[in-house]
Amino acid sequence: MEKDFDLASKEALNLLKKKNARVVDVREPDEFIYGHLNESESIPLSELNPENAEKRFQKNEKILFVCRSGNRSRNLAVFLREKGFENVFNLGGGLIALNSLLEKKVKVLGSEYE
Repeated sequence: MEKDFDLASKEALNLLKKKNARVVDVREPDEFIYGHLNESESIPLSELNPENAEKRFQKNEKILFVCRSGNRSRNLAVFLREKGFENVFNLGGGLIALNSLLEKKVKVLGSEYE
């Protein structure tokens, strides 16, 4: 399986900065409430199935899927890619990797993400 849709944390932050992608957090509601990206909307993976997943998203929209470690969001990205969605991406390493990057205070986007 190709990994061209797994974005590293820095790539994902650049995508967030451009604000030209829909950000979908696939964690459960109790995880989402604990903490999430401001730009994200909550659509738990448990609420999606093969019948409705394709209907929830547009094939031409750019979507970044996120979860805690990147596994659940990757599964959804793989599924949608197999269904012809070419602009779906996964936050590789999930929010854990993103938090690690931000804790190192790598200046990627300015003070909002320092």
